[in-house]
Amino acid sequence: MIGLQIHPCRPDIAETTLNGDCQQPAQCRIQKCTTDFVSLTSHLNSAVDGFDSEFCKALRAYAGCTQRTSKACRGNLVYHSAVLGISDLMSQRNCSKDGPTSSTNPEITIIFKAHRECTDQKVYQAVTDDLPAAFVDGSTSGGDGDPKSLRIVERESGRSVEMHARYMGTTVFVRQLGRYLTLAIRMPEALAMAYEESQDLQLCVTGCPLGERIDDGQGQHGAVDSPEVAKLLLSPSSDVRENDLGQSGKIPKASCLLLGKDAAPES
Repeated sequence: MIGLQIHPCRPDIAETTLNGDCQQPAQCRIQKCTTDFVSLTSHLNSAVDGFDSEFCKALRAYAGCTQRTSKACRGNLVYHSAVLGISDLMSQRNCSKDGPTSSTNPEITIIFKAHRECTDQKVYQAVTDDLPAAFVDGSTSGGDGDPKSLRIVERESGRSVEMHARYMGTTVFVRQLGRYLTLAIRMPEALAMAYEESQDLQLCVTGCPLGERIDDGQGQHGAVDSPEVAKLLLSPSSDVRENDLGQSGKIPKASCLLLGKDAAPES
Protein backbone atom coordinates (compact mmCIF):
# COMPACT_ATOMS: atom_id res chain seq x y z
CA MET A 1 0.00 0.00 0.00
CA ILE A 2 1.17 3.50 -0.75
CA GLY A 3 -0.02 6.27 1.54
CA LEU A 4 0.36 9.98 0.89
CA GLN A 5 -0.26 12.90 3.21
CA ILE A 6 -0.21 16.39 1.73
CA HIS A 7 -0.03 19.25 4.20
CA PRO A 8 0.79 22.81 3.08
CA CYS A 9 1.19 24.42 6.52
CA ARG A 10 2.18 23.76 10.11
CA PRO A 11 -0.20 21.39 11.92
CA ASP A 12 -0.55 23.87 14.79
CA ILE A 13 -2.23 26.45 12.54
CA ALA A 14 -4.33 24.07 10.45
CA GLU A 15 -8.02 24.02 11.21
CA THR A 16 -11.05 22.44 9.67
CA THR A 17 -13.36 24.72 7.72
CA LEU A 18 -16.85 24.13 6.45
CA ASN A 19 -17.27 24.13 2.71
CA GLY A 20 -20.01 23.93 0.17
CA ASP A 21 -18.66 21.15 -1.99
CA CYS A 22 -21.15 18.82 -3.62
CA GLN A 23 -21.73 15.45 -1.99
CA GLN A 24 -22.16 12.14 -3.75
CA PRO A 25 -23.46 9.09 -1.93
CA ALA A 26 -20.53 6.75 -1.31
CA GLN A 27 -20.99 3.33 -2.88
CA CYS A 28 -21.15 0.22 -0.70
CA ARG A 29 -18.46 -2.11 -2.01
CA ILE A 30 -19.24 -5.23 0.01
CA GLN A 31 -19.81 -7.26 -3.15
CA LYS A 32 -16.27 -6.48 -4.34
CA CYS A 33 -14.87 -7.40 -0.91
CA THR A 34 -16.63 -10.76 -1.10
CA THR A 35 -15.53 -11.38 -4.68
CA ASP A 36 -11.89 -10.68 -3.75
CA PHE A 37 -12.13 -13.06 -0.78
CA VAL A 38 -13.51 -15.82 -2.97
CA SER A 39 -10.71 -15.32 -5.51
CA LEU A 40 -8.13 -15.57 -2.73
CA THR A 41 -9.53 -18.77 -1.21
CA SER A 42 -11.07 -20.71 -4.09
CA HIS A 43 -7.79 -22.47 -4.88
CA LEU A 44 -6.93 -23.37 -1.27
CA ASN A 45 -7.05 -27.00 -0.17
CA SER A 46 -7.81 -27.67 3.50
CA ALA A 47 -5.85 -30.93 3.32
CA VAL A 48 -2.63 -29.14 2.39
CA ASP A 49 -0.16 -27.80 4.95
CA GLY A 50 -0.38 -24.06 5.38
CA PHE A 51 -4.10 -23.86 4.63
CA ASP A 52 -5.00 -22.18 7.92
CA SER A 53 -2.27 -19.56 7.52
CA GLU A 54 -3.36 -18.62 4.00
CA PHE A 55 -7.04 -18.70 4.91
CA CYS A 56 -6.42 -16.38 7.87
CA LYS A 57 -4.53 -13.98 5.62
CA ALA A 58 -7.50 -13.89 3.26
CA LEU A 59 -9.91 -13.34 6.16
CA ARG A 60 -7.87 -10.41 7.45
CA ALA A 61 -7.87 -8.90 3.96
CA TYR A 62 -11.64 -9.43 3.80
CA ALA A 63 -12.08 -7.76 7.19
CA GLY A 64 -9.95 -4.81 6.12
CA CYS A 65 -11.99 -4.38 2.96
CA THR A 66 -15.26 -4.34 4.93
CA GLN A 67 -13.84 -1.75 7.32
CA ARG A 68 -12.95 0.57 4.45
CA THR A 69 -16.48 0.45 3.08
CA SER A 70 -18.28 0.46 6.44
CA LYS A 71 -19.59 4.03 6.25
CA ALA A 72 -21.19 3.46 2.86
CA CYS A 73 -22.73 0.13 3.92
CA ARG A 74 -24.69 1.22 6.98
CA GLY A 75 -28.02 -0.59 6.99
CA ASN A 76 -26.89 -3.03 4.28
CA LEU A 77 -27.87 -6.54 5.43
CA VAL A 78 -25.34 -8.22 3.13
CA TYR A 79 -22.56 -6.12 4.66
CA HIS A 80 -23.54 -6.87 8.26
CA SER A 81 -23.92 -10.58 7.47
CA ALA A 82 -20.43 -10.58 5.98
CA VAL A 83 -18.94 -8.87 9.04
CA LEU A 84 -20.52 -11.47 11.36
CA GLY A 85 -19.41 -14.29 9.07
CA ILE A 86 -15.82 -13.05 9.06
CA SER A 87 -15.79 -12.88 12.86
CA ASP A 88 -17.15 -16.43 13.14
CA LEU A 89 -14.64 -17.83 10.64
CA MET A 90 -11.73 -16.10 12.36
CA SER A 91 -12.81 -17.63 15.68
CA GLN A 92 -13.21 -21.09 14.16
CA ARG A 93 -9.74 -20.95 12.58
CA ASN A 94 -8.11 -19.22 15.57
CA CYS A 95 -7.01 -16.37 13.32
CA SER A 96 -5.39 -13.37 14.97
CA LYS A 97 -6.77 -9.97 14.01
CA ASP A 98 -3.26 -8.63 13.46
CA GLY A 99 -0.94 -10.14 10.91
CA PRO A 100 -0.17 -10.38 7.20
CA THR A 101 -2.96 -10.22 4.65
CA SER A 102 -3.43 -11.67 1.22
CA SER A 103 -4.36 -9.02 -1.28
CA THR A 104 -4.80 -9.18 -5.02
CA ASN A 105 -4.98 -5.42 -5.29
CA PRO A 106 -2.48 -2.61 -4.78
CA GLU A 107 -3.94 0.23 -2.75
CA ILE A 108 -3.24 3.96 -2.65
CA THR A 109 -4.37 6.29 0.13
CA ILE A 110 -3.95 10.05 -0.26
CA ILE A 111 -4.65 12.48 2.58
CA PHE A 112 -5.00 16.22 2.02
CA LYS A 113 -4.68 17.72 5.48
CA ALA A 114 -6.93 20.50 6.65
CA HIS A 115 -5.75 24.00 5.78
CA ARG A 116 -7.66 27.02 7.06
CA GLU A 117 -9.51 29.04 4.45
CA CYS A 118 -8.67 26.40 1.84
CA THR A 119 -10.10 22.98 2.62
CA ASP A 120 -10.99 20.61 5.40
CA GLN A 121 -9.23 17.23 5.51
CA LYS A 122 -9.94 15.02 2.52
CA VAL A 123 -9.00 11.36 2.08
CA TYR A 124 -8.86 9.50 -1.24
CA GLN A 125 -8.52 5.73 -1.56
CA ALA A 126 -8.10 3.61 -4.68
CA VAL A 127 -7.47 -0.05 -5.40
CA THR A 128 -6.99 -1.92 -8.66
CA ASP A 129 -10.16 -1.82 -10.80
CA ASP A 130 -11.70 0.70 -8.41
CA LEU A 131 -10.57 4.31 -8.92
CA PRO A 132 -13.48 6.36 -7.55
CA ALA A 133 -14.07 9.90 -8.77
CA ALA A 134 -14.75 11.08 -5.21
CA PHE A 135 -13.13 11.24 -1.79
CA VAL A 136 -14.10 8.62 0.80
CA ASP A 137 -16.74 10.95 2.25
CA GLY A 138 -18.47 11.10 -1.14
CA SER A 139 -17.43 14.68 -1.93
CA THR A 140 -15.69 15.68 -5.15
CA SER A 141 -14.14 18.93 -3.95
CA GLY A 142 -13.08 20.92 -0.92
CA GLY A 143 -13.08 24.57 0.06
CA ASP A 144 -15.47 27.46 -0.42
CA GLY A 145 -15.91 29.53 -3.51
CA ASP A 146 -15.78 28.71 -7.18
CA PRO A 147 -13.54 27.30 -8.50
CA LYS A 148 -12.86 25.04 -5.54
CA SER A 149 -9.42 25.02 -3.95
CA LEU A 150 -9.37 21.21 -4.10
CA ARG A 151 -11.22 19.08 -6.63
CA ILE A 152 -11.20 15.67 -8.29
CA VAL A 153 -11.33 15.30 -12.07
CA GLU A 154 -11.99 11.92 -13.68
CA ARG A 155 -10.06 11.67 -16.95
CA GLU A 156 -11.07 8.10 -17.79
CA SER A 157 -13.80 6.28 -15.91
CA GLY A 158 -12.27 3.83 -13.45
CA ARG A 159 -8.78 4.25 -14.96
CA SER A 160 -7.47 7.79 -14.48
CA VAL A 161 -8.18 10.38 -11.78
CA GLU A 162 -6.55 13.72 -11.02
CA MET A 163 -6.69 15.77 -7.81
CA HIS A 164 -6.03 19.48 -8.22
CA ALA A 165 -4.98 21.37 -5.08
CA ARG A 166 -4.99 24.98 -6.32
CA TYR A 167 -4.02 26.42 -2.93
CA MET A 168 -0.56 24.85 -3.18
CA GLY A 169 -0.17 24.52 -6.94
CA THR A 170 -0.12 20.73 -6.79
CA THR A 171 -1.72 18.04 -8.94
CA VAL A 172 -1.85 14.35 -7.97
CA PHE A 173 -2.34 11.78 -10.74
CA VAL A 174 -3.65 8.28 -10.03
CA ARG A 175 -3.88 5.85 -12.93
CA GLN A 176 -4.23 2.15 -13.54
CA LEU A 177 -1.81 0.51 -15.97
CA GLY A 178 -2.49 -3.19 -16.36
CA ARG A 179 -2.90 -4.56 -12.83
CA TYR A 180 -0.79 -1.81 -11.26
CA LEU A 181 -1.80 1.52 -9.80
CA THR A 182 0.48 4.44 -10.61
CA LEU A 183 0.94 7.60 -8.62
CA ALA A 184 2.53 10.84 -9.79
CA ILE A 185 2.72 14.30 -8.28
CA ARG A 186 3.39 17.62 -9.98
CA MET A 187 4.20 20.42 -7.57
CA PRO A 188 6.33 23.58 -7.34
CA GLU A 189 9.99 22.75 -6.82
CA ALA A 190 10.16 25.09 -3.82
CA LEU A 191 7.37 23.11 -2.15
CA ALA A 192 9.03 19.77 -2.82
CA MET A 193 12.39 20.98 -1.51
CA ALA A 194 11.09 22.66 1.65
CA TYR A 195 12.01 20.10 4.30
CA GLU A 196 14.45 19.75 7.19
CA GLU A 197 17.40 17.35 7.32
CA SER A 198 15.66 15.35 10.05
CA GLN A 199 12.92 14.52 7.57
CA ASP A 200 15.04 12.02 5.69
CA LEU A 201 12.35 10.16 3.72
CA GLN A 202 11.53 12.67 0.98
CA LEU A 203 10.11 10.59 -1.84
CA CYS A 204 9.07 13.62 -3.88
CA VAL A 205 12.77 14.41 -4.23
CA THR A 206 14.65 11.10 -4.07
CA GLY A 207 12.03 8.39 -4.62
CA CYS A 208 12.00 5.20 -2.57
CA PRO A 209 15.27 4.07 -0.93
CA LEU A 210 17.26 1.64 -3.09
CA GLY A 211 16.58 -1.19 -0.68
CA GLU A 212 12.84 -0.66 -1.02
CA ARG A 213 12.71 -0.99 -4.80
CA ILE A 214 11.86 -4.02 -6.90
CA ASP A 215 14.05 -5.06 -9.81
CA ASP A 216 12.10 -4.39 -13.00
CA GLY A 217 14.74 -5.99 -15.20
CA GLN A 218 16.54 -2.71 -15.86
CA GLY A 219 18.17 -2.06 -12.52
CA GLN A 220 20.03 -3.86 -9.74
CA HIS A 221 17.70 -3.26 -6.83
CA GLY A 222 17.17 -6.81 -5.62
CA ALA A 223 13.99 -8.52 -6.77
CA VAL A 224 11.07 -8.88 -4.38
CA ASP A 225 7.97 -10.63 -5.68
CA SER A 226 4.80 -9.03 -4.32
CA PRO A 227 1.33 -8.40 -5.76
CA GLU A 228 1.07 -5.21 -3.73
CA VAL A 229 3.31 -2.98 -5.79
CA ALA A 230 2.71 0.25 -7.60
CA LYS A 231 4.98 2.04 -10.00
CA LEU A 232 6.04 5.39 -8.67
CA LEU A 233 7.19 8.48 -10.50
CA LEU A 234 7.71 11.60 -8.46
CA SER A 235 9.05 14.50 -10.47
CA PRO A 236 8.32 17.91 -8.93
CA SER A 237 9.60 19.90 -11.89
CA SER A 238 8.82 17.66 -14.87
CA ASP A 239 5.69 17.26 -16.94
CA VAL A 240 4.07 13.98 -15.97
CA ARG A 241 2.87 13.38 -19.49
CA GLU A 242 6.44 13.53 -20.78
CA ASN A 243 7.60 10.97 -18.23
CA ASP A 244 5.26 8.03 -18.66
CA LEU A 245 4.55 6.27 -15.39
CA GLY A 246 4.94 2.88 -16.97
CA GLN A 247 8.53 3.67 -17.95
CA SER A 248 9.78 5.16 -14.69
CA GLY A 249 11.72 2.05 -13.69
CA LYS A 250 11.19 2.85 -10.01
CA ILE A 251 8.89 0.29 -8.44
CA PRO A 252 8.60 0.53 -4.64
CA LYS A 253 7.62 -2.31 -2.34
CA ALA A 254 4.19 -2.08 -0.76
CA SER A 255 5.89 -1.09 2.49
CA CYS A 256 7.48 1.98 0.91
CA LEU A 257 5.22 4.75 2.18
CA LEU A 258 4.97 8.16 0.58
CA LEU A 259 4.87 10.52 3.54
CA GLY A 260 5.11 14.17 2.61
CA LYS A 261 3.02 15.67 5.37
CA ASP A 262 5.63 18.23 6.41
CA ALA A 263 7.22 18.84 3.01
CA ALA A 264 5.96 22.38 2.72
CA PRO A 265 7.09 25.84 3.79
CA GLU A 266 5.68 27.26 6.98
CA SER A 267 3.11 29.98 6.62
